[in-house]
Amino acid sequence: MRRYILVVVLVVGPFLFAQHDAAPYRREVRQHFTVTSPSGIDDFLLTRVQSLSEADDKTVVLIRTASGAHFIATHEWNYETQLSYSEIRDERSGDFLRLSVKYPYATRTRSATLDLAKKNPKLVSSDIPFEISAPGNARLSGIESHWRDPATAREWRTRVRQMLSPAFLEDLEILDSSGLFSDPMLSSLHQFLLQFALYRTSCDAASALTVAPATPDCSFDKEFGYGCSEEQLDRAKTAGEKKTPVRY
Repeated sequence: MRRYILVVVLVVGPFLFAQHDAAPYRREVRQHFTVTSPSGIDDFLLTRVQSLSEADDKTVVLIRTASGAHFIATHEWNYETQLSYSEIRDERSGDFLRLSVKYPYATRTRSATLDLAKKNPKLVSSDIPFEISAPGNARLSGIESHWRDPATAREWRTRVRQMLSPAFLEDLEILDSSGLFSDPMLSSLHQFLLQFALYRTSCDAASALTVAPATPDCSFDKEFGYGCSEEQLDRAKTAGEKKTPVRY
């Protein structure tokens, strides 16, 4: 089971972020969401920012908690170099946890990579080099097969947790316990944290969060340093007047 989770993260997981067909050129598309919980303490506002192309895919999810904390979840895959990373970052403190991987594909475009993965499923079980990094130049690197040994996996998870500040680790555990990372937008990040940083069990309750598209909010995006373009501002204004939850 331990090996299965890691393979999902390193090979299948990145495809979950890129759920839409990519254009031959980079085009950014955003969508704003509200996330509500029965208690209200696990309410969130999100904006997903996607830039997809044949050369590179990047998805950023801007997260504001009910208490006003700001987090940025990022996944990027460069198909020309086959280098990819997933990251969760506290936008205000600068604390972060990042997983970087080098894929064994000889392809150089998105469509060719997807086609190769379908035709060669054995690549999914290949030993894939990875590096986990955190502030202060803290790093842990290895290959997938190292996590098959329970003692090594436990030791490395302990080391990863020690790389994080206690406050940031607690924030990640609170976010994870809310069920937010179970949403498809963040499911790969959820599995990444499950495997490398957070102690979890298979008995966790299903998420009770309700995720719904909302009208565009460029002022929200700007809080994270992601200001809208003039075209996006116009779309957001029109959508706000009509109260329609559209992409922008």
